[in-house]
Amino acid sequence: MQKAVEEHTIDQVYQLLASVADGQRQIREQLDRIEQELGQVSERVSGVETRLDSIEFAQSSIVQRQILNNRRLDKIEDHLGI
Repeated sequence: MQKAVEEHTIDQVYQLLASVADGQRQIREQLDRIEQELGQVSERVSGVETRLDSIEFAQSSIVQRQILNNRRLDKIEDHLGI
């Protein structure tokens, strides 16, 4: 009887260990998927940052052109006496 109980307990321990191992495998798979998704998000963020840099540069160029155009307009107005 004792031996049957011990064997049953051992079987339960092996089942529990197998269940834990399966859970660990599932967690590793989920972590791998999360890492892949984070890599994709990181790439998208990098792309957005690059576009923002381009937009900021374009804005700066536009402001510089506006300043130059305003100076030209001031000179023209001064010349015309406006």
